[in-house]
Formats: sequence, C-alpha cells, structure tokens
Amino acid sequence: MGKEIELEGLYAHCDPNAEKLFCHVNMFVRFGTTLNQSASNNSPVLWAIFLEMHVLTHEYLKANKPSISEEIKPILHATDQKNKKYLQNTCKQFGINSEEVEELTKDICKDIKAGSDNILRVWPAYRENNRTDIVFVVITDTSLDSPKDIDYVYDFEIVLRADGDTNEENRIVIEHEVESDNYISDTRSEEMRNVINGNSDTLGKQHSNITMISASSMKSFGYLTNNHKMEREDCITLFVHVKGLIPIKEKCFPKTLGGFNVDIREDVFQVYTSRKPNEWHKDLKMGCRIGLQGVNGYGTLGGIIEHPHHGICFITCAHVLLNVEELQMNKTPPITCYQPSFDKEAASNHFRCGELKDHKIGEVVGREAGVDAALVKIDESRKPVNGIFPEISSDDVKLSGFDADCTLRYTSGMVYDTEPFLRQKDKHIVKYGATTLLKQGRFGFYGAKTMVFGHFLLSNQFQIYNMEKPFALPGDSGSLVFSVSDNGLVAIGLLAGGSKGYAIVTPICDILHAIGCSPPYSLKAFQEVDDRIDDTEINHKGSL
Repeated sequence: MGKEIELEGLYAHCDPNAEKLFCHVNMFVRFGTTLNQSASNNSPVLWAIFLEMHVLTHEYLKANKPSISEEIKPILHATDQKNKKYLQNTCKQFGINSEEVEELTKDICKDIKAGSDNILRVWPAYRENNRTDIVFVVITDTSLDSPKDIDYVYDFEIVLRADGDTNEENRIVIEHEVESDNYISDTRSEEMRNVINGNSDTLGKQHSNITMISASSMKSFGYLTNNHKMEREDCITLFVHVKGLIPIKEKCFPKTLGGFNVDIREDVFQVYTSRKPNEWHKDLKMGCRIGLQGVNGYGTLGGIIEHPHHGICFITCAHVLLNVEELQMNKTPPITCYQPSFDKEAASNHFRCGELKDHKIGEVVGREAGVDAALVKIDESRKPVNGIFPEISSDDVKLSGFDADCTLRYTSGMVYDTEPFLRQKDKHIVKYGATTLLKQGRFGFYGAKTMVFGHFLLSNQFQIYNMEKPFALPGDSGSLVFSVSDNGLVAIGLLAGGSKGYAIVTPICDILHAIGCSPPYSLKAFQEVDDRIDDTEINHKGSL
C-alpha cells in the first residue's frame, strides 16, 4: 500500500458533489504511487484517471473557488496541468502530434500570452534531438531580458525573441561571400531557382516558420556552437525567425532539395517602411523623439556624428536634456537618454538609447555663433544604420518643394559652413522634427541673437521664417536643418527654438567645433543613395 494521505482537511473545504474528485485522489494513493509518479507510469488506466482528475480539479476550483489550506495545496498542485513534467509525460504517453498535446499547448500558449501586453504571439516547438521536451517561443513587440519579465510562474522553457530580431549568422555569411568574391554560376543559379520554384509551395504548407527561401554560394556550419565555419558550396537557404526550434506537429526541414544541400539561417524579410518619431526605433534615426526619465517633455534627435573620442554619437540641443541648474555646471552630468521620450515603460533598458557625454551652451571660443548643443554617445544596440527619416507624408514632401513620389534621405554627411551657405543664391530650407516632421522654411536673416532661459546668449544665429505651415513647434528642438542643393541635402544647423512665424537655428559647424570635432567638418555618411538627389555627385566629404 502507498503512503496514507489525510483527506479530512480536503473534505472540509468541499461540498458533496466533490466526492468523485477525492475518490480519485484516494485511488491514486491505493495504487501505492504519488500523483506525479503515476504520470510516468505507462498504465492506460492510471493515465485515464489522472486526466479525469485534472478536469475535475480545475472544474471544481473554477466553480467553487474554495479557500485551500496549506496542507491541501500539495495534493491539488499534483493535479496541475501547467507544469513541464506533466507536459513531458503527455508527450510520452500520446505523442507530440496528438490532440492531447495540441490542446494542452494551446492552453499554455494562451496563458503565457496573457502574461504581458508586450507579447505578440506564442508557439510550442521541439528540438530535433528531443521530441518530448517542448519549448515555448515567445515573440514580443519589444526586447525583454528574460522570461522573468513576463507574468508567468510555471516552469516551462521559454525562448524570447523580439519581433524581427534574428542572430547574426546570415549577415556574417553574406559578408564572407562578398569578401571572398564568391558567386553562383548562371547555370547553377537557374537550377537552384527551378528547385526553389518547384518546392516552395510544399515547403510552405509543411513548415509554418519559413520566412524566406533563397540560395547561397557559402554553407554555414556550427553557428550555434563554438566551432562556426563557412565552406564554399552552392546551397538552398531556408530562413526562419528562430533557428533550431521546430513547431510541434511539423517535421524537421529536409537536408537536401533537388540535389542541393540545405542551409537553415535566421532572417525575417521586412518591408522598408519606418515608424513614427514617437515610436521605438531599434536603429536610431534623425528626427526621432528623445527625452529623459521622469521628465514631461521631449526634443528631437539631430545629426549623427563619428566623434574622435566617443565614437558614434548624436547631437541635439543641450536644453533638451538639461535643466537650468545643470546647464550652468562646468562638468557635464551623467544623464541617460531615452528614445522614444519618457513614458511609463521608458525606465527599461529597451528604451535607453545613449549617455550624455558633453554639452556646450553660450559663446564658443574660436567661432562666431553661440551654441546650445549636447553630445550623446549612442548605445551599441541602438546605432543607426542608414540616413532615412522616421515618417514623411506625401503632402509634406510636396509642400517642402519636392516631387510627391521622392524619398528623402541624408546620406552624404555634408555640411555647410556659414559663409558658403550664405553665398547660395537659392536657399531652399527644410528640417525634420519630432513634432512637425518634414517642413519647409524660408531663409530670413543671419546674425540673430537670443537668450536661452534668460541666461545664455546665442549670437549669430540663422533666422528661418515659416511658410505655409509652422517651420517648427515645441518638441522640434535639436532638429537638423538642411539646405537643398544640387548635390542633395546639406546640413546647415540645429534648431534651437523660435516663436510665432520664425525659428532660430544654430550654425552646424560652430556646434561641431564646440563639441570637439576638427575641420573639415562633417556628419556621419551612410551608404544609401537618395532616390531623388544623387549624393554620388559630391566629390569629397566635409564642409563647404
């Protein structure tokens, strides 16, 4: 006989209708095994009783919601379906493709997803070498550090992955292909294209996690181990969001297709649209909304630079990140910057985008203009990768003097020093700010002077007049301002503020000088070429 379990305390919390439930509990005891031990027993009778106990227990607790004593909790916990061991035993008893496993994992996925509004979807998977240990893949809108960041208390293995995030394997292989100057021959390309076309429908039906199918002249081995290598081999590449985890009820990918070996890599195809300035951007962009923790207000991320001491940084106005007392300090205080600007979630590392390294406000030795500037070192995980802006409507494009179907980018890094800019006959001025987005202005005057917070003099400023719509509004401080030349967008300054009908812009080269850059001045250049304005016409990088 098995060990005795005192059930009097359990009956004390129940009504007569629960007798069937506790009869089953007692039956488990009489079989001489604990509930969890019985789950691993291959007896169909025991398993049928065990499954019925689960149903009875959860139905009773849901209907009656009794107050369970500490002595009784271990007994009821033994009938809890939401644990790893029970799921493993269900897989062993019925098989991973069974309806029992499918229904159980559906419930678990539903519970996991309910643990956070950040979770987009959850799916159960297994590894090729273990078909009974189910892993739950959790796709989130934004990155989470660990499963502890979601409200879920059970012991299943959870793999977190932000939507669109993948490992670096494919990028590494492509870079190696380019550096090695490897190509697939025309003949082999046609063969592989036929194989892909002939198998894509079947693959799509059999494998729900495929994101793309392609071909490569290099095959990758052992990326998930410490012995990663790449070999010259024409292969079919199958792309997934999370490598090594196979959705339940699906088979492993084929090892070969049409005589070609298959290489599995992580990648997610994305259309190249962009988010709005007040939305989160993993790769920072000019014009994004930035701010501080606990401060009700925001400014705009200006230009990107490669600083001689701090590396990849962005510039904005000092008053965006510092209050009056901090602006008056000789040393720059340690301040963390967030993108998007602070909200209830911004305290997480996910929203952090950089650290303030330097600031200057007022007159600058060796230059004519006063400046209001801050230098922020960009976190490695948030570095920009291109010169696009977050969001531009076709109406704003037309109102700013461009063709409605053009795509504006700032890729050259070119800047105008003050005198060369003033010599331009046609001063077509635009800026991109977090509040007003893309807007056109008209050059008004150079030499304006103003005070910031009544303490700091900004002399020799550009004054830009509004046109059909306000050139700038609160929240646009720090915006990069451009002159549109035959060679593309050329930066002329940083927007500091304004009033009715006009904005004040600090000359860009004065700012770069103030934060420790040396001539010839420039901002960071990107490889993308503007769809409308050909930056390749610029012969050199630097200021004009």
